[in-house]
Amino acid sequence: MFSLRHHGAIQGHLVIRFSNPIQDRASVEEIVLDYAIPLSLYLSLIGEGAKTSAVAPSRDDTGAEQLTARQLSILSGMVEGKTNHELATELGFSVSTIRHETMRIYQALSVSDRKEAARKALSLALV
Repeated sequence: MFSLRHHGAIQGHLVIRFSNPIQDRASVEEIVLDYAIPLSLYLSLIGEGAKTSAVAPSRDDTGAEQLTARQLSILSGMVEGKTNHELATELGFSVSTIRHETMRIYQALSVSDRKEAARKALSLALV
């Protein structure tokens, strides 16, 4: 059985090999064969988790667990297409507070606008 240290060494080898440009077409087959063993070993070590994590990151990887109840209610309103003013009136906060919380939501979800935040909230089933 391989330890995590060996797992990291394999990943490091692949990163180094993939970062080197192929100089001539004649050596392509040789290089592909050189990648095959460490790549196969790496994929067998990480198992099926690699396929699913690349497609659907866990909620923990998104920063979504850092959202407060207030931020989740604001995010829910954002998904519904409500403006900051509408959210402030509905939730009983100032527009400034809604703006501030919106920026924190963007930061936690690693997004830069309302559309992205709404998309991510829906894809992660936050609302």
